[in-house]
Amino acid sequence: MKKIAAWLLIAPLALAAQAPQLTPAAGAAQTQTSQTTGIPGLPDANYALGPGDSIRVSAFTGNEYLEQTITLAEDGTIFIPFSVNKLVDVRGKTPSQVRDLIQTEMRQTFLNPVVQVLTSNLGSKRAILVGEITGGGTFPISGNETLLDVIASHGGFSQRANLAEVQITHAGGKRVSVNLYDYILRNETNLPIPKIEPGDVIYVPSTEAVSNKYFLVGEFRTPGVILSQEKLKLIEVVQKGGLTNIANAKQIFLVRSKGPGNTDITEIAYSDLYKKGNFNVDVPLETGDVLYAPKNRIGRLTEVIAAIAPITSLISSFLVFGTITGSGTTATAPTK
Repeated sequence: MKKIAAWLLIAPLALAAQAPQLTPAAGAAQTQTSQTTGIPGLPDANYALGPGDSIRVSAFTGNEYLEQTITLAEDGTIFIPFSVNKLVDVRGKTPSQVRDLIQTEMRQTFLNPVVQVLTSNLGSKRAILVGEITGGGTFPISGNETLLDVIASHGGFSQRANLAEVQITHAGGKRVSVNLYDYILRNETNLPIPKIEPGDVIYVPSTEAVSNKYFLVGEFRTPGVILSQEKLKLIEVVQKGGLTNIANAKQIFLVRSKGPGNTDITEIAYSDLYKKGNFNVDVPLETGDVLYAPKNRIGRLTEVIAAIAPITSLISSFLVFGTITGSGTTATAPTK
């Protein structure tokens, strides 16, 4: 294990206090196209109308164009105007089924009416959003929204949001835990984003309730943040993230903030664990530690810093340090 003391003459790597800054709305836009089968906010073809829902009915009688917005009553009925003047039960019907029903009723008076039914306001199916988000409460859903759609449309996350353990509790009591870092940091378009169902309660917890945070950058199958109530060792965190097939297991870097302007970067020969049985590489980690797994062997300290900078967004520039060569080599900022 090689220790490199690097005194960065820049802002400290203050990762222990909070998770990386994210832009959830952008993440939602990137994954929405491949995951959502309909248009978020608009009900799918099988949406069942219920009390409180409003529909906009347009009809052409052959002589005139008629239009009216109708709200389902508490008993699920609507009053059909347009010379029909009839009360009908449409609870549980889809908008297209209501269209056919109204069109059939109008044919008793008109020769060949054309009817269109669009949803105007959805009030019968609702979900609850609480926790570390900038907007929340009870809101209507259409049945087409994913978890990211809902959170993004209600203001996004707060800086304290624990995106690794977002909870969805369904109306029947079943609870699902979702790691949103999989979608936001990895942009995994093949992963199914959970859809929000009527009666769901979405809870975004705070990172302040988690005492230990470890960050994975580079060639990990699940890069992002590992949250734990207990202190973990390096091997435990690496196993949770999982190295990719192209990761260079010979060389993993531990980046640790030691205070303002002082960051240690330690090169760890991770392959010594399974090749030589050297458990000395299994060092205990501290909250805020960053593990970087490179794709190829890295020869300069600046390459490590450059690799983690886009994720942390906390290092904007850095000095040129000495080359990493052999055990015990120390790289320091050049003196004037």
